[in-house]
Amino acid sequence: MNFLFVNNLYPLFDRGDSGASNRSTMFITALATLGHVDVISFLDGEKSNVHGCEVIYSKDCPAPRENGRVGKFMKLLRPWDINALFPLNVAKEQVIDEFVLKNKYDYIAVRYINEAAECGLLKYADRLLLDLDDNPFKASMNAAHSARTLRNRIYSYIYAHELKYNVERSVKKVFRVYHSNPTEKPIDKSIYLHNVALCDHPLPDITENTPMQLLVIGTWHYAPNRDGLKHFLTEVYPKIREEIPNINLRVVGRIYDETLREELLREKNLILVGYAKDLSREYENVRMAIVPLYSGSGTSIKLLEAMCINRACISTEQGARGMDGILRPDEDYLFAGDDAQFADKIIGTIMDVDKCNELAHNALKAMNEHLSKERFVRILKNSIEG
Repeated sequence: MNFLFVNNLYPLFDRGDSGASNRSTMFITALATLGHVDVISFLDGEKSNVHGCEVIYSKDCPAPRENGRVGKFMKLLRPWDINALFPLNVAKEQVIDEFVLKNKYDYIAVRYINEAAECGLLKYADRLLLDLDDNPFKASMNAAHSARTLRNRIYSYIYAHELKYNVERSVKKVFRVYHSNPTEKPIDKSIYLHNVALCDHPLPDITENTPMQLLVIGTWHYAPNRDGLKHFLTEVYPKIREEIPNINLRVVGRIYDETLREELLREKNLILVGYAKDLSREYENVRMAIVPLYSGSGTSIKLLEAMCINRACISTEQGARGMDGILRPDEDYLFAGDDAQFADKIIGTIMDVDKCNELAHNALKAMNEHLSKERFVRILKNSIEG
């Protein structure tokens, strides 16, 4: 089989600090077990490191600018048209069409409904593999709830309901649709396809000699990651430092915002690592990973990654979203229901090597049973081959 994967949003390959990129790379990797994969990416400089996958186009192609506030509200005037919400980028559509005409692709794959609409891929619905990932209606409703003004809240509610209608209408003819949260199926025909951590090799257990360090990984231009880290540093970490003065927090991931970088450099007991290509080395020298998420959408890859690599992890409710019935709170990972629990559970666990290793072992077993790469590939293969 021949596949075309269209990438329009996040860089692919070797992006350990980005859950969205990891899922895209895993999707490509799974397709490559079934046949050859060509990738069209509208980002400069993509190079494949997946066997059976070739990047055939990689060039930035910006979307046309919207007409400010007027354009924002004009979106709502054509509720029957998915391209009113997600304007068609004709330049991207032409690039894709040219390659599709030259090559015989059995299937075309893309992440997110907005990317499919913007790139003109819905006309290939009969062979389209569409990964909705999170429920787009739920994500939009979350934005509506958090809107700061009444006008934005009303706009967001209308937008969310028009999006729901458009998604349901647009994907009726799509060959296969996938989602990542088992508790929030976006449409009836959607197939649950769990997230997968790309780490392959579990690390040895921690010992008494393992540094007294916590680890947090993320793309820090993403607002939920950034806001969650700031909240942790303000409301949770001071209590931990007070009880364990020799503790350190390692912050891994790209930081483009110089103001944020300066803020983090001023923090006590914090080591700003930046981008780290080899994440296993980061996990190797810490006792526990943290997932301080309080908003956002999708399921957190960082919780799964820590579990896959044999490290204890503590997460907020949002960070463990979608894992109900799959992972056991306080057995497979530590659950932080509020700031006080977040601090107390770290303080009560991180110095207990046996407890940390017990959590890590339970987590690794759950990963292998429910959230493995093999299962991901099997679900995708069965959905395509029938």
